[in-house]
Amino acid sequence: AQDALLPRAFKWLPLAMTTALQDAEGSMCDAECNDDHASSKATGEDPPSNASSSREDEWLSEEAAAGEKDTLGRAGTDCARASFVPHWPYSSQWPFCRAPTTLELKSLPDDLTIKGLIEQLNRWGLAERCNYVWLGTSGGSALINAERHIDGKEIAAKLHKFSEWVSCQASPQCKVSWCFTKQGLEELVAEKHYKESWRSDGTYAGGFVYSGGYWTPAVHPLNAADEVWVPMWLPIS
Repeated sequence: AQDALLPRAFKWLPLAMTTALQDAEGSMCDAECNDDHASSKATGEDPPSNASSSREDEWLSEEAAAGEKDTLGRAGTDCARASFVPHWPYSSQWPFCRAPTTLELKSLPDDLTIKGLIEQLNRWGLAERCNYVWLGTSGGSALINAERHIDGKEIAAKLHKFSEWVSCQASPQCKVSWCFTKQGLEELVAEKHYKESWRSDGTYAGGFVYSGGYWTPAVHPLNAADEVWVPMWLPIS
């Protein structure tokens, strides 16, 4: 039973170590073959063939190389994602005269909800570094405003090419960029009007702001007495 596990354990050795072990094994096999050949010559028997051993060594070498290539490929992808920073053309005109904080997301799943987006940020420990999140009504695009520019860069690196959304059927790779049309919490909140945020059936389609440990609608509905109703939703713990 132990011998059956040796090829699996052996193939995960570094390629250089695998080659060295194979060279040492080859030398020992050559010595044994020479002894067997001399013995066979004396007795008149045919020397034993080592073709099976050579095929096994070749398989082990190919498996080790494939495993190392796959590991390096995954490490390279993770490194590229972690170092990703969206392009921002600084200039003297607004909004390019400031360090950006508002990110624009595209290629999101159609069945992704704003709650699912915020919960994913919370899994990474980044939800509390945002103060505004908006998701398009038909999915596919979203806006996130970070508290600081450095927070925005970290969020962008996490979301860049991310596709492992929980409870979503089709998950394309997310595309992340700084938003070129609006920047900052003030512009984001001012743009969303009441009629665009609250539908006639009472459902909310606007953005959410983070305040006091809770995410709440950025545009609050009014009751008959024109008093603001403030719902508490999705506490962050």
